[in-house]
Amino acid sequence: MPRQGWVALFLVLVAVLIVGGFLAVDRLAGEQEDGVVVEKPELGTTPVVRTDLRRVETFPAMVRHAGFRLVISATGGIVTRVPDEGAELVRGESLVEVDGRPVFVFYGERPMWRALRLPPDGSEVEGPDVEQLELNLEALGYPIGSEADRILDDGTVHALRRWQADAGLDESGALELGRIVYVDGPVRVGRSLVELGSVLAPGMPIVEVSETTQEVRLDLPVDRRDRISVGASVGVRLPDDVTAPGTVHDIGMVVFQSVEDRRGVDLVEVAIRLDDPRLGAPYLGFPVDVEIVTDEAVNVLAVPVKALVALSEGGYAVEVETGGEITLVGVDTGMYADGLVEVEGEIAAGDLVRVPK
Repeated sequence: MPRQGWVALFLVLVAVLIVGGFLAVDRLAGEQEDGVVVEKPELGTTPVVRTDLRRVETFPAMVRHAGFRLVISATGGIVTRVPDEGAELVRGESLVEVDGRPVFVFYGERPMWRALRLPPDGSEVEGPDVEQLELNLEALGYPIGSEADRILDDGTVHALRRWQADAGLDESGALELGRIVYVDGPVRVGRSLVELGSVLAPGMPIVEVSETTQEVRLDLPVDRRDRISVGASVGVRLPDDVTAPGTVHDIGMVVFQSVEDRRGVDLVEVAIRLDDPRLGAPYLGFPVDVEIVTDEAVNVLAVPVKALVALSEGGYAVEVETGGEITLVGVDTGMYADGLVEVEGEIAAGDLVRVPK
């Protein structure tokens, strides 16, 4: 190539490098102008408060009627009437009919296990079942002539005959096995387990019943069992987002696994009664959430978590503002809950600490 050609090529390369350099500097400057500038957040103040902090764990549950149980037949026969589901029965009312004769609801803890009648030889019939019968006759308005004394005597038999007459039964003064079903109190009829015309045998379940009151059933994982006790207060979040206070009524002793839960978690059944049962009345059968306090710090000083300043040497401090002066005060932290943190240090309730707005 002639010398003039080499010179021209050299000048072109120099020009390209100069222009490229200017473009690169201009691009970098543009990137700096377009970059995000991190600004220091605007600060405000909030007072240190003395309060109770609670850490809450939530579990799924369901509203149902309390005291679920099965009514077992003590005798055999043909079912001639079944109760209406949802019916509420009190002492002295008929639950079911067998062989055309009603079976009545009485209150008591013991089931009826024998017929009661005066023996022809004049021997004494005595026991807690006699006393249970006497108490019910008295409550229904059929006095036995003395205090309930666990002894089947003429006074008890006379009261029994009067009740039998009013109930449409034979006035025999004897009570055959299976004529009475003892329950804890007023009951609500659930699902019938027999149909009209069914042949009953002793020991067969007849119907599901429950108390007329409601409860919240919680299947609690066994590893959370130590978080609650009978009588403990809990919160029940209802479908309308109202949190109703409740009390743990009973905790089951039997460990089981829900067939609906494939994780194989061991559970115990917990019964919770709402402090105001009217709140749960519209939600029978609805799912709810039970809120259990798993940790608590009572009457402690607390600040918002975002008020904490991490120290380079470790630990935390807060910036206390007094009369326009800012003082960094070291604090020991405790429990965290609901955006607050428990603190201890040279601060007091009412002190103003700085927080990002």
